[in-house]
Amino acid sequence: MGNSRLDVDVVRSSSARTTLQRAQTDTDDQVDAAAPLGTLVGTFSVFGSWYRIDSYWEGDFLERTAPGAFKRTINNRSDQTPVRVLLEHGFDPTVGDKPLGVPSVLEERDTGVYAETPLLDTSYCRDLAPALAAGAYGQSFRFTVLKDVWVEPDAAGFDNTVDEKLRHLPQRTLLEVAISEFGPTVWPASSATNADTGLRSATDGYYEQLKRRDPSAYDQAIRSVRPTLAPPRDETAAAPPESEDPQRVHTPGPVASQARSDHPDVPPATHSKAQATPNTPDSTKESTTMTLPTMEERASRITEIDARLTEINSENAGAELRFDHKTEWDNLVTERADHKTAIEAQEQRNAVLANFAARPGALEPAVDEQRTGDPQRANLGDGTPARTPSGQRSARGSGEDIYDLTALRSASRSMDDYVARMRDNAYRALDAARFHGVNREDAQKQVRHILDTVDDEQGSVARRVLVTGSPTYERAFGKALVSGSTLGLSSEEARALSLGANTDGGYAVPFQLDPTVILTSDGVDDPIRSLARVEQITGKQWQGVTSAGVTVSRSAEAAEVEDNSPEFQQPTCDTSRVTGFIPFSVELDLAWPSLRAEITSLLADAKATEEASAFVIGTGVGTQPQGVLTGATSVVRSASATALAVADLTKTKNATGSRFRRNGTWLATTEFYDAVRDLSTVDDGVWAELAGDINPRLLGRPTAESSGMPDFSLAANAKAALFGDFSKFLIVDRVGMAIELVPHVLGANGRPTGQRGIVTWWFNGSKVLVPNAFRVLQMAAA
Repeated sequence: MGNSRLDVDVVRSSSARTTLQRAQTDTDDQVDAAAPLGTLVGTFSVFGSWYRIDSYWEGDFLERTAPGAFKRTINNRSDQTPVRVLLEHGFDPTVGDKPLGVPSVLEERDTGVYAETPLLDTSYCRDLAPALAAGAYGQSFRFTVLKDVWVEPDAAGFDNTVDEKLRHLPQRTLLEVAISEFGPTVWPASSATNADTGLRSATDGYYEQLKRRDPSAYDQAIRSVRPTLAPPRDETAAAPPESEDPQRVHTPGPVASQARSDHPDVPPATHSKAQATPNTPDSTKESTTMTLPTMEERASRITEIDARLTEINSENAGAELRFDHKTEWDNLVTERADHKTAIEAQEQRNAVLANFAARPGALEPAVDEQRTGDPQRANLGDGTPARTPSGQRSARGSGEDIYDLTALRSASRSMDDYVARMRDNAYRALDAARFHGVNREDAQKQVRHILDTVDDEQGSVARRVLVTGSPTYERAFGKALVSGSTLGLSSEEARALSLGANTDGGYAVPFQLDPTVILTSDGVDDPIRSLARVEQITGKQWQGVTSAGVTVSRSAEAAEVEDNSPEFQQPTCDTSRVTGFIPFSVELDLAWPSLRAEITSLLADAKATEEASAFVIGTGVGTQPQGVLTGATSVVRSASATALAVADLTKTKNATGSRFRRNGTWLATTEFYDAVRDLSTVDDGVWAELAGDINPRLLGRPTAESSGMPDFSLAANAKAALFGDFSKFLIVDRVGMAIELVPHVLGANGRPTGQRGIVTWWFNGSKVLVPNAFRVLQMAAA
């Protein structure tokens, strides 16, 4: 279906702000009596620059306005054909279609159409004046296209200077338009959408409002763009044949306008000349037929709608939808329901026919649910229920898609209900998930813990599980990872993968492979995570409360109690981005099924390697986390700079407060523990429980070996070991890991190395919450 001119009004929204000027008189400081509230000033159309139109009603194309396009309608306006100035095209619930003023200046200038409109001195204008003066409103205008020129891609006259991504779109130049009204709008176009002009189509929102306010006018507009549903026309209304010239000039007349096929009220229509039979009296007349979408086309369209609805929900972050998004959302939901109804009806017909084919004698009529009023009695012709009592599809249908966020949103009564439904489906997705390279039960337990205790009010974790946990997403992720590109993905896979894309240009790792979600083996390579307090969050900063503890006292009967109130601190811990790179050879014949378990191990290993050092000796400056050794500021010096003694160990342990000492653990390198073992030949009481697989205890407290600790040496000022209560050391993980594909790794000279790679990033941080809970054993100064 090509784009063509609509014989109804269309609307453009401009990011250019409406300004309110308050004029002064020449003689004094009093405001101009002719415009006491001020004058609206602005240019609401721009000449010569391309902007994209992507509209259900109009189509998808590039548009620009030629200088002179407005001249005729401006010059010919009169009291009978005024150009009105309205707020929100007259649909504002408070102001309605009351005029804001009468344009005193309306003219074409070099850059576009310029207007000056003195505000009427009315109560509603007075209410609007402060917001208009503050620049809170953009501009929008409504017009009818009288003459335009279309140029198809690669045809003569096509402008190839536009962005390369937009060169597949037809280009339309407006030569003459008739403007009906213009005025302020609170939801203008985003200037980032069409950077040159800040213009976009607002036609869809206009007609959605018209549908609510004036259904008859809306129906008339529908008939104008859907001529096949209107009464038959005579031969004078037939559309003239298209010109062979790729630059087609459309002029006024009874041209059959075609709207985009995905509008809920404007189904796709193909207009063809039917060959009349010789004995047909009206054989000279032209007949019009309509072709409805196939089931495959409807299913494909539903997938597109689902992707767009998910994008809208993400852009609004769970908040109330903006006006333009609300209109688009309602249109899409309505259209989706229509397609779903058609598909389900076809599935039921197919099931009935299949049953008849299998059982020729079983020709029992299907029970009509609407006629009986009992959904449980509705059947497929053989007594088998077509739907379950809950209204969900039974096993005979295509099945419920637990990953379908759009269906969840449509079925939800509120945002809270939507989040609850997402979490329910996330649990179901968790039960169905396959985990590679980790214990399944441990991984499921970890994800359930995150859903129960970490997920936020918007259901961010539940949504991540559903978006990245679908088989389609994992399949698309694997294909892109192996090939280093998203080329070659099916349309369904590309849409699924786009849901996991983020603003940094990466793709979310499927939750079944994501170490920030399923990391259950923390502390295997390095013990710091198994010792520390680990919190997971969905935002950027952890906020907590700590206290040195509550003290109590005894007092006499009826005596005033002492003030034993504790002092609270409110520590925070920011997360910062950690980036890793994993290259692999192009020559490797890798397949995603064989790579799944490997990628889980690779990501987990890369994460553990970085954390082993960062969580111990991180400086806490800039993007660095604060390591436990850095945050532990209390130091105990050894007696000698060149020798270690049992007394040094005892002094370090006893210097720690009793409240922390009873939960204390030693952290050091294997070289330190070897040096302590040498001391045990002098004093066998230093070590305990050395036999078998029992973890050794140093002076009665557990020990842990860390590769992140500084190398042990008998040298002045060397940090030998750390002792303390590690529950007072916090590690914060932000749930979610993302990757970016690198199709070709370049060497030092900028030439490919024959490798592909993935750049992976995640967010975490660490901080010592109670420095007094730790003591650092440091060798004496020289």
